[in-house]
Amino acid sequence: MKWKAKAWVILLLLGFVIGIFYENFAEVTTRISIFRRDVLYAYWNGGVDGSLRLWYVFRMRVIPMLVLGMLGSTTWRKQIAGLFLLWIGFLYGVLVTAAIAGLGMLGLVVFLVGLFPQYLFYCLAYSVMISWMISGTARKWNGTKKVFTIGMLLIGVLAELYINPIIMKKLVFMLV
Repeated sequence: MKWKAKAWVILLLLGFVIGIFYENFAEVTTRISIFRRDVLYAYWNGGVDGSLRLWYVFRMRVIPMLVLGMLGSTTWRKQIAGLFLLWIGFLYGVLVTAAIAGLGMLGLVVFLVGLFPQYLFYCLAYSVMISWMISGTARKWNGTKKVFTIGMLLIGVLAELYINPIIMKKLVFMLV
């Protein structure tokens, strides 16, 4: 791995460690309610309204990709990519720590299952976007990258809307 590639990975891991420290010292766990047993019971019994889930997934997955794409076309693309990786690392650090604090090691299982399978597609879409941003103007944003990124994002959205709830309900059923 080249030094430049290592620097981006280090930035992501730095964000992760900062998120862990933030969660431990700021005690955000009480505000993150998704990693409590009563929330899992409610999820098993009632689930989440489909129209609310569609709006949430659109707002949290598609809009950030659009904003990142717009910001990636500016001259500050490398700095924005670095801030994005730092922010993603931070969020994962907070969530992993909150999951373990809320449910113990079972929380880590719930967290990881909650990412599957949609994040396989999201990671592919974002990796193409971030690699384009990091490379600068040397590589153009062509039609193939655009179709691939949009396709992976849409497949991820569909997986999050239709496949992940089935997997999560089966997990919660095993826990309840």
